[in-house]
Amino acid sequence: MTKTIALGKARIGKGKRVYAIGDIHGCLAELKKLWKLIHKDLREHPVDKYRVIFIGDYVDRGPDCKGVIDQLITWKNDGENITFLRGNHETKLIKIFSDADKKSLPGFIKYGGPETLASYGLTAETFAKILGEDPQSKNYEKLSATVKKHLGKTHVKFLNALKTSTREGDYFFCHAGVDVTRKLNDQDDHDLIWMREPFLSWDQPLQKVVVHGHTPRSQPQALCHRINIDTGCVYGRELTAVALEGKSHRFLKVKAKARYRKGN
Repeated sequence: MTKTIALGKARIGKGKRVYAIGDIHGCLAELKKLWKLIHKDLREHPVDKYRVIFIGDYVDRGPDCKGVIDQLITWKNDGENITFLRGNHETKLIKIFSDADKKSLPGFIKYGGPETLASYGLTAETFAKILGEDPQSKNYEKLSATVKKHLGKTHVKFLNALKTSTREGDYFFCHAGVDVTRKLNDQDDHDLIWMREPFLSWDQPLQKVVVHGHTPRSQPQALCHRINIDTGCVYGRELTAVALEGKSHRFLKVKAKARYRKGN
């Protein structure tokens, strides 16, 4: 029988704190405010070691996707102990510039991709001119090369290096969720990036407590098997981080400005 553990009994190692940050979607101003709040928390409540885990969805919909990734890279280069996970929106962007899947293009356009490209200086007019009337046209390869050029080598490298999951203590971190019928060691990357049901409506403990985003809620959720920290920042709610220490959890939040309609 597989051993399980519920929130309230799950533990982070002694002398360590983990901050996990929810979906950002190009909201650079809120990201900077939350980062300051985290470091204020560290000053007021010192700890021997800390780790920051970004849960994915850095791009699409919001006003400064490029600025968000620039900032994340800067903090990592400054020596912060950071892990970056891959969300479904990074997955679609990677497929666009890698020319791996033309079927990703309509969804990329529909769910905030043009805002990402605009932040890199690729205008909607240029985008449309390359594609012509047919998104599946032979011009797709030209578009893919153009997107990759605008992103630049540093950002392409960052995106390609994103992980699909990580662990700390009795917690498992991924963007969307897990297949509750499989052990954590046997998860499929697609599920880690896209999962909703039956994970969201599951009501029993799992091998570890899963910390995730992907499905926005008006407030963070803390259930027996999962903590959801996507609080719809880009829709004008809040950008949320959860602080995990010992057996406890608490939330740090900053107010956000509405920037986008609801979507996937």
